[in-house]
Amino acid sequence: MADTQSHLLLSTYLMLAFIFISHCTASLQPQIGNPQEAALTARESEKLGSCSYTVQVKTSCSAFAGTDDKISIAFGDAFGNQVYIARLDDPTTDTFERCSTDSFTILGPCVYKVCYLYLMRVGSDLWKPEWVRVYYGLGQSVSFTYDMFIPENVWYGFDLCNTVAPQYALSM
Repeated sequence: MADTQSHLLLSTYLMLAFIFISHCTASLQPQIGNPQEAALTARESEKLGSCSYTVQVKTSCSAFAGTDDKISIAFGDAFGNQVYIARLDDPTTDTFERCSTDSFTILGPCVYKVCYLYLMRVGSDLWKPEWVRVYYGLGQSVSFTYDMFIPENVWYGFDLCNTVAPQYALSM
């Protein structure tokens, strides 16, 4: 009888572990989204103050990975605080080149814990970022792994605000 209960308990734990791991893995895939729905008005942003962020973007070494397209970024927290930059790069410089890591300093409303990040590519090139990392607060950072070509004219990224994955898999 004790063996049967032990096997049943072990089976239950293994099934729950499998469901948890499957959920975490599935939630780490980028998807089409609309981060601007959660954007704050200018008046709301003023109440939050202004914070500095460093955003690093690693472009893949794959063929056709670099781009001259316009790249926009939006990231934020579960409370609706959002940083939005209409054009992340300077079009007169060589950013987002194949095998490069580009860094940007951004000022924006303060966020608590970054749990979503979306990119938008507008133009005719392809672009394949490997990862995007945001440094914020007092030594906090979070990374989002893309490693795939970004579709054109849609917000594409991660929203992990309502999952357990951000703390477990993405915080550094």
